[in-house]
Order: sequence, then structure tokens, then C-alpha cells
Amino acid sequence: MSGLRDSIWRCVEKFKGSENEFNVTHIARAVGVSRSTLYKYYPDVVAIIRQSRSPSLLKRDTQSTLKLSLLKAKVKDQKTLIDTLSNICSAQLVEILELRASYQDQLELKSLRIKALEAEISKVSKSRVRHIR
Repeated sequence: MSGLRDSIWRCVEKFKGSENEFNVTHIARAVGVSRSTLYKYYPDVVAIIRQSRSPSLLKRDTQSTLKLSLLKAKVKDQKTLIDTLSNICSAQLVEILELRASYQDQLELKSLRIKALEAEISKVSKSRVRHIR
């Protein structure tokens, strides 16, 4: 078994130097044993593998935290943008309603003017028209 232990250690050292992430499964496959064999007979190797992975896990946690803070900032920016657009839309809606009311008032005023002019025309035309017999 000491030859197998040496092979396992060489494999672990090879993976450590390669900058690639590795785990118990990678080592077991490379050496040609099952994962359960590593866990059962070589717990010290498993501990070393886990220890060597912890910096990358910390790096992942840091990256996740950074990504989360960036996403929160984007959401805050988008919320601010949405609030601004909502305020603009509300102001425009009020302006549109005021313009509609003003337009309706102008239409009514013009309609009343037309009726008044029609009434004047009918009075004038009645008085000027002479019936000839």
C-alpha cells in the first residue's frame, strides 16, 4: 500500500502545481482507485485535498459577495431610474389631462360662439328679407 500512497501524493502534488481545481474524485480517477478507498484508507490525503481547496472556496465566496454587491447596486440604480420615469410619466399624465380639459373648454366655447353667430344671422336675414307680391 505504500506504493499507492506515494502515487496518491505525487498526483496531489501534480494537481496542486497545475493551478486547476481538483477534488477527491479527480485524485481517485488519476490514481485508479475509488473515492471510498481514499476516504477510508487515506483520510490524511482527503484532509490535504480539502485544505488545498479552501483558498479557492474563499475566492469563490469573495467573488460571490462582490457579484452580489454589484447586482444590488444595479438594482438600486434601476429602482432610481424607475422612480424617476414614474414621476415623469405622472407629471405628463397630469399635463395631458389638463390639456384635454382645456381642449374641451375651447370646443364648448367655439360651439357657443357658432350658435350665437347663427342666431344673429337668422335675426338679420329675417329683418332684411322683404316679401314681394
